[in-house]
This record gives sequence, structure tokens and C-alpha cells, in this order.
Amino acid sequence: WTLSRPCGSARAIATPPRAVVFLPWLAQDSGSLLAAAAIRALAEQHGNKSVLVILADHDREEASHLLPAGVRVVSLSRINERLSQLERIELIDLLIRRLSPDVVLNVNSHCCWEAFRRHGRSLSAITRLYAMLTAADSLETGRGDDGSNLHLRQCLPHLAGIYCGSQSYIDSLTEQLGLPDMLRARVVYLPQPAPRMQEVRRSRSAGKKLHVLWADRLMPQKNIDLLVRIAEGARRCEFHIWGRGSHALELRIEDLSRRSPNVHFHGPFDNFGELPLNEYDAFVCTAPGNGIPDAMLEASAAGLAVVSSRVGDVDELIDRDTGWLIGDLANPAPYIGALEAIANDPAEAARRAEAMQQRLRRNHDWQTYREILSRKPETTGGLLSAASRQARQSA
Repeated sequence: WTLSRPCGSARAIATPPRAVVFLPWLAQDSGSLLAAAAIRALAEQHGNKSVLVILADHDREEASHLLPAGVRVVSLSRINERLSQLERIELIDLLIRRLSPDVVLNVNSHCCWEAFRRHGRSLSAITRLYAMLTAADSLETGRGDDGSNLHLRQCLPHLAGIYCGSQSYIDSLTEQLGLPDMLRARVVYLPQPAPRMQEVRRSRSAGKKLHVLWADRLMPQKNIDLLVRIAEGARRCEFHIWGRGSHALELRIEDLSRRSPNVHFHGPFDNFGELPLNEYDAFVCTAPGNGIPDAMLEASAAGLAVVSSRVGDVDELIDRDTGWLIGDLANPAPYIGALEAIANDPAEAARRAEAMQQRLRRNHDWQTYREILSRKPETTGGLLSAASRQARQSA
């Protein structure tokens, strides 16, 4: 086996890993960001070289900067680009059996979910199997973008635990599936840790033009219609839109920026932390969905004033003490009003931003994240507390 990295280097995997993490690909998306935090925790627990990441579904490898240095990455597509889905599933089963790690974690890989479904009973006798769920993009469909709703009921009896950053999504999913209490106890609410960001220290006088950031995928489920109407109505604000996605929506934002002097479309970005955050005063989030959007956590950690739609678990983070929460997902007027309030009262905006920093330290700090991964599920053991290979072999 060889290890693939963007720089093209290849090194043999000399020692079996303690932890194996399956991803569909490695990109700047919510699933990869979710996995990156877990991989960091596993690397801290076992050492960077004891963690192996396997890209199981696709050859996209665009965000290696998310991973700790020294963590090994294998792409099944680079082993053999002609692998069928069935061959990938069987190869995942074979890899787990041959490597016999302490823990296996699946984050969004369809092929790994299918391997768990087909072989989970026997694999769970070899290692502890875990999964992480990303919340659904749309509250209307209630379906996760990782295929978890298709596999969860069949796989859960074989899994030691499932982690999800959205309590509302957990409640919805477990109700839909009718999970018994014994299995429900294995599904754990795991708030994502706030990223380490350089806090913005931008001073601004009342009434001056507000520089507003919007950064996300340009997809229909991100409520781009609402974003356009907000930008058209808030002429006292300058909007800086970052993202890529649907070609039609990219063209629409380009057209908006051509006819609206207060709108600037900057195109794609690789890393939220590399955006010129010190040039912005506020962050606006228009996306309906479950959970807390990654970009909102990052903007909050950077100290920007946050205006957000009231959906999913967002009100766990945003309220009248820490930001501006809008209940109407169709009307641009309250969003515009919130942005005008930020522009007219910089002191209040700064107060709420500081309250947000305190909330992040209390509910989304790294140590709390690690403690949950160590202690929960209480009945089967957390991802970071799984029994060692030697303990299993002697059992």
C-alpha cells in the first residue's frame, strides 16, 4: 500500500494504524471539516502516524491542510481508478480485517456505510465501529447528505456509537426510524469545536457603511434568493460574496454584482480562515437546515457580528445576546433591519460579539469535544476510549 498526498510523495505504511477514518473524499466541505476535528482528536490520542485516512468513494483530495501533519492518507481510486462500487465495499471490509485497528470511523462514505451494512456484524468483533453524521441541508427533506438515513437502522446494532452535531437532526432521525432506547443511547450529540481563528479587531464609527460577508456553497438549499433580495435592499451595506457551486447561481451572483455597486462577488475560496476577515464587520447566513453551519462557527470565532436565519440548532449559538436571529426565512426586511442595527450601533455589535466568544468557550471548546468523544456513548465507550488491540486479543 502507498500513501498519496498532493505533493506526490509516497511512503509505505510500515505499521498498522490504531485508528482508521473513512471519507468519500477530502475537500473543503462540511463532511471533511467534521472529520478533520475527529482526526485531530484521534491523532492527539494515538499519535499522528497511528491514524490512517482512507478516501473511499472518489479521488478528490483538495484539502490536506485540514489534517494534522503526519496523518497518512490512502485513496482507493489511486490504488485502482477502475474499482467498481462493489469492489470498493469489499476492499473496505478486507482493509479493516487486515489492519485490525482499535477503532474505525466513517464520515459520509457511502461505500463504508454499505460495508458496515453488509459486514458490520463480523467487523464489530474485530474493531469498534463508529460514524459521524452531517445534518441535512434541507429541513423539508430531512435527509442527510451522507446517506445515513438509508443505512442507519441496519448498521446501528453493529456500531459502538454515532456522533452528530445537531440535536434537532438526531431527534428527527431517531423518530423517523423508531429506534429503541438501547440503540438510541448510542447516538450522541457532539457540538463541533469552534475553530482557532484570529479574532477580528475592526473599529468602525456609527452610520458608516457596513461590510458584510457571505461565504458558503452557491446551491439552491442555501436560500440564494433571500441573499439576493437582502443585498438589493440593503444599499447602505457592501456585500462580499464568496463561494462556488451551481453554475446558474454563480451567473446570477455575477449579474447581481454587475448591476449593484454594493455587491462584490469574489468566487471560490479554499479556507474560511484565509479570507480577508479584517475587512468585514458582519456575517450573514441565509441557509435553512439542521445543525450549525461551519462558516457560522468560523465567523463567530473570528469576532464578526452574526445575522442568521433561525433554523435547526442555530439558536443554541445565536440569540439576542450573541447576535441577530431572524425567524422569517422568506422576508429580507428583518435581515436588512438587523444589518442596519449593527451599522448604527457598533458598541452593541461589539458587546454581542464578545458574548459570543464567551459562549463558544463554554459550549464549543476543544476540551469539551474531546471529553465527549472519550466518555460517550456511556454503554459502549467513546471513540477515544476504545479498547486497545492488545486488550481485544487477550480478551
